[in-house]
Amino acid sequence: MTSLPFSITPDTLALFIPYVGIAVASFVVGYTTSRFFTNNNLTKITSSSSSSASTSSTPLSTTKSTTSSTKGTFRKPTTADIIAAEKLEDAITDSPYLPSNVELKMVICVRQDLGMSKGKVAAQTAHAALGAYKLAKHACPEYVRAWEFRAQAKITLRVDDEATMDAIAAEARKQGLPYIIIEDAGRTEVEPGTRTVLGIGPAPREDIDMITGPKGKFPLKLYA
Repeated sequence: MTSLPFSITPDTLALFIPYVGIAVASFVVGYTTSRFFTNNNLTKITSSSSSSASTSSTPLSTTKSTTSSTKGTFRKPTTADIIAAEKLEDAITDSPYLPSNVELKMVICVRQDLGMSKGKVAAQTAHAALGAYKLAKHACPEYVRAWEFRAQAKITLRVDDEATMDAIAAEARKQGLPYIIIEDAGRTEVEPGTRTVLGIGPAPREDIDMITGPKGKFPLKLYA
């Protein structure tokens, strides 16, 4: 049996007792403090998680709803869907605020003196159609709503030059018709600020024909 290098006596134990007490007290204080902060943090985390869950439940629900509705747009419409759409269309087109039995259209007048390519003309007419539509939604929303459910007729016409285009725009303004003139950014075929096309409408066909129709003030031919 190996003997200890020192002898343990009551006096020796008395020397270690204070240190043992300090160690025990330190452990108790440290353990208690640790448990206190841990419990508080757990409470905060739990509370925060609950709050986040309740707050984020709406976005999550919205996301699910959006996903569901997105999938729904690609499914084959049911008979009920078709009937609902037809009822909506009837309700809109039969509204007393919409012109009844009136044919609506939009005309886009393209300058011929610029020599634009077919691709350039296509881009400019798209600008005119979108721009005229956006303006008309504020100026004459009843015409726009009717036009949306009545084939959205768009007629592309040829105009000789800028002066004639300006005169047609002035007449459209005089008649109270929505119109827009497109100025090109000049990135491809024409100089920046070049006025390329004029869009008029959507508006009643007879009103537009008084300006650009065969018997109108500025009779224009179809673009070809």
